[in-house]
Amino acid sequence: MSIHRVASARSCTSQPALFPPSSNRLARRSLPSAFTLIELLVVVAIIALLISILLPALQKARESSKAAVCGSNMHQLMLGNIHYAGDHAGHLPWIRGSLQSGYRNAPYDQFHQLIILWPYIKQLNVFKCPSAADENSVHLLYGANLVGVPGDPTAQGASHYFVRKSDDYYIATAFAENWWPDHNPFDLPAQVEEFPDLYTEYWYNDFTSSLVQGGGQTALRDAINQPLPAMNGGTIDKIPCQQFAVPMAEYGWALPAEKLRHTGAINLGYLDGHVQRVSKAKFYDLDGRAVPPGQTAQDFDAYGSRPFYAWGLTRNGMDYLR
Repeated sequence: MSIHRVASARSCTSQPALFPPSSNRLARRSLPSAFTLIELLVVVAIIALLISILLPALQKARESSKAAVCGSNMHQLMLGNIHYAGDHAGHLPWIRGSLQSGYRNAPYDQFHQLIILWPYIKQLNVFKCPSAADENSVHLLYGANLVGVPGDPTAQGASHYFVRKSDDYYIATAFAENWWPDHNPFDLPAQVEEFPDLYTEYWYNDFTSSLVQGGGQTALRDAINQPLPAMNGGTIDKIPCQQFAVPMAEYGWALPAEKLRHTGAINLGYLDGHVQRVSKAKFYDLDGRAVPPGQTAQDFDAYGSRPFYAWGLTRNGMDYLR
C-alpha cells in the first residue's frame, strides 16, 4: 500500500504543467513585432512610386473624359445648327457683327448662339467646355466687364461671348419669354452690361459674314476668282463640301498649341454633323502665318484651302493666310 501511494504521489507531481515554460517562450516569439523605421520608409517609398506612375494616367483619363464631353457638346450644337437650317429654308444661323460695319465685321455677337440654338438644345451647360480654364477660357479676354471676373481691359472691342442685357435680340426673345428665370437683368448692377454666367465657350465661324471683309470693300473669292458661299447666315445647299466645312470651333483656337484645351488640340464641328478633335498644326498651321518659300503647311483641306475656317467652301482651293 505504501508503495502504491508513493507511485501515485510521483505520478501526480510529474504531470506536465498546463502552460509549460517552453510554450510561453514560443507564444512570445510568435507575437508580431512592430515595423522598423527602415521598413516604414520602404513602404512609403513604394506608395509614392505607385502614385507617381498612376497619377499621369489618371490625369490623362480625366482630360480625355472632359474632351469627350466637349465633343458631345459640339455634336449637339451642330445638330442644333442643322435643325435650325431645316426650319429656316436652309439658312444657317447668322452671328451678326457690329452696327457700325453694317453687321458685317467684328465685334461679333457670338453669344447669339445661345439665343438662336436655345429652342433646339435648352441646356446652358452644352455651351461650356469642361476643359476651359484660365488662358483658354472666354473669361480671360472677355470678362473685363463682369462682376468678380478678371479680364483683359484691352479686349473691350473684341467679339461678345457673354449675353448682354441691353441687346435687342436678347430682350425680344430670351427675356420676353423668360427662358432663363435665374438670370434677371435687373439683378445686375447698373454699370454691368454682361451676365457673368451666361456665355458660350464656342466660336461660330464668322469668316464669310455677308461675303465681305476689310470693312465691306472686298468680296471673298477662291483661286479662280469665284465668290465664296457664306457660312455665317448662308444656305447649306450652296456650300459644296459640307463634310469639310466647319461652322463651329472652340474658342481660343488661335492660342499657342500648348494652351489649347485638349492637349494641343480642339474640337471642330463640321456641317454634316460630325465632330473631330484636331491638332493645331492640322487646322491652323504656322500659327496663321503665310507658308514660307520652300516649306509646306498641314492645314489645307482636300481641295487646297486653308485654314480651317475656309475648309469646304470651294473646290478650287485658296490659301487665305498668304
